[in-house]
Amino acid sequence: MGRGNKLNKEIGKMIRDARIKNKMSRRELAQRLGFRSEGLISRFEQGLCEVPLHTLAELFAILIPESSQDECALTWCVLISERCSD
Repeated sequence: MGRGNKLNKEIGKMIRDARIKNKMSRRELAQRLGFRSEGLISRFEQGLCEVPLHTLAELFAILIPESSQDECALTWCVLISERCSD
């Protein structure tokens, strides 16, 4: 598995875990992001496609409560920086 695929899967798992923790459906998350359907959310979560950087920032704002943002920010920032270095 290539580095990009592994990173996509790691990011996808983080998105899925945060979405479930927030008791949010894929459809609801897709709507909050302005997507027409939940299909793209499913593809992100499975690591089948790369999440654009601007979408990662929106996901962070939606899925990570303000009270937890400091502790979660480092993990998300590391993943974003890895994406940028690809």
